[in-house]
Amino acid sequence: MSYDFVLTNGTVVADTSSVQSTVEAVWQDAFGKALSLEPSTPQGRIIEMMTLERKNIMNVLAFMCNQINPNFSTGEYLDAIAGFFDIQREAETYTTVRFVQMTGTPLTYSTGSITITEQPSSGDSITLNDITYAFGDDVAIGGNTTATASNLATAINGDSSTSFVAATASNNVVNLTSTQLSSLGNYYGIEISIATESAEITSESTLGYVLIPAGAEAETEDGDVFVLSSDVLLDASGSASGTFVAKEEGPIQCPVNSLNKILTEVDGWETVNNGSAGTLGALQESDSALRVRIDKSKFKWSTSMVNSIGSAIYEINGVKSLYIYENYEGFDKTNADDPLIPVGETVKAHGVMIIVDGGSNDATFDTKVASAILEKRSGGCNMSAVADTDYVRTIQVRDGIYQTPYNMTFNMAQPVQLYMSLTVQNVSYTGANLADAVRNIIVDWFAGNLEGVSPVSIGKTISIFDITSVLSNQIGVYIKACTIGTSPDNLGINEIPVPITHIATIDKENINITVL
Repeated sequence: MSYDFVLTNGTVVADTSSVQSTVEAVWQDAFGKALSLEPSTPQGRIIEMMTLERKNIMNVLAFMCNQINPNFSTGEYLDAIAGFFDIQREAETYTTVRFVQMTGTPLTYSTGSITITEQPSSGDSITLNDITYAFGDDVAIGGNTTATASNLATAINGDSSTSFVAATASNNVVNLTSTQLSSLGNYYGIEISIATESAEITSESTLGYVLIPAGAEAETEDGDVFVLSSDVLLDASGSASGTFVAKEEGPIQCPVNSLNKILTEVDGWETVNNGSAGTLGALQESDSALRVRIDKSKFKWSTSMVNSIGSAIYEINGVKSLYIYENYEGFDKTNADDPLIPVGETVKAHGVMIIVDGGSNDATFDTKVASAILEKRSGGCNMSAVADTDYVRTIQVRDGIYQTPYNMTFNMAQPVQLYMSLTVQNVSYTGANLADAVRNIIVDWFAGNLEGVSPVSIGKTISIFDITSVLSNQIGVYIKACTIGTSPDNLGINEIPVPITHIATIDKENINITVL
């Protein structure tokens, strides 16, 4: 009787008892049905060894066959598959801390003043935000300093190129105020310079905003340095959040509330603190993370498709998740047109809304994402911003041939902080701390560090069935009860909906475990 390990429909991995029955049948065919198969007999021991050999051969065959499947391939075999798509395994990854809170001086309107103590001469000039006003030409020199100040205010107010600055004259002083609040990419400050031979003209100005630039550094209590991935502008309450990435590669720990020391001096920036723990990096990109990149980057050689944009963005080191909503209609779409679009959001006609989660420690993350969009989008494709401007990124990049400037808009994912409570019973776990083991699995799942498990991504709804399924497959426990919610005082069994502009997050400290 023959036994085939490899068939046309795949590799056979039978259970041990089936293999042993097959081997026993071979022996009885050779030596007769009366042959004793007791394990204590010599032939019984030989049958055991042959069974083990066949089982090992099947396991090896199954392993080798799986290496040509990117869903199961590992190590260098997976690297080879990635090479077909010109994708290389990252040498290392960095701990990322998302939604780090920063506070400081609140956002206000920029102000300034110009004082004309002594009359200017023809040819003297005032430069306001790169616009120059020459006395005797653009500004009439009055009979006294008060009249000249009034003429200067009139010239500024009548110039459309400085439309976001309003000027008022009071005696010999011109008072200036920005008419628009600053936003990322548009800093409505007031900069004044004076060019005069002999006149006494002075100025002063104050910024109405605090911009914390990409590359700014903060430090943990353990002395580890983290770098701000993207520019952050403090809002009217003096607060904003951003993504910090470890300066050094590998699993750098960043517990909750440990990133609290500012290293880079920025006027108006007063505090920094992480309300959530960092997602640990690794000394080398894991098989699981590489599989995700292979799957998401298969369209990297195409252009003018949504998948083309997605593949180009996923090629950027530090991108953890991505969602692109395409509106191919000739009209703007809202939630009334498609319930997938969150209430309050609008996706422009013939355009896309791009949501990105991630960051890098080299202060170029935003520029790399913008460049990827420019390279792959179709001409005339509109880009939609989310309603909350704190999460909007509008970056100017230039094409590589003619250096034409383009403004690319994308959005950072907004957090949905989750809380969980689980009651578990040990089944086969042999470690020292079951509660911590369960917490670590959930945190690793959200971070995308679980082998063979899809990570939590932008727009992914979370349910108790997801949680119990992941735990049941990863650890020997019985989940007796599980509740979830967006606040610790309101937990239930209903799933948590996550809009396509958001991503669910979890901190280890927000997972309550009861072990029976």
